[in-house]
Amino acid sequence: MVAAPDGWAVVHENATADLATGGTGDVLLEFITGLLAQGMAPFVAGCAGAWLHGAAASEFGSGLVAEDLINAW
Repeated sequence: MVAAPDGWAVVHENATADLATGGTGDVLLEFITGLLAQGMAPFVAGCAGAWLHGAAASEFGSGLVAEDLINAW
């Protein structure tokens, strides 16, 4: 779930339980930071980063480690 201070919220359903491993949250932060650095608005960057995070995990499949998310795309 991505939530903004003004009350907007988005729930992503493409994430897998495989993301419950050490370091994957750091990769999520890197995805979002990269989008922010390209000029994307913070809420939109959070939403897009969360979607990319889930999509990369789905692409890789089970048994992933954090580094696998970076290489999935």
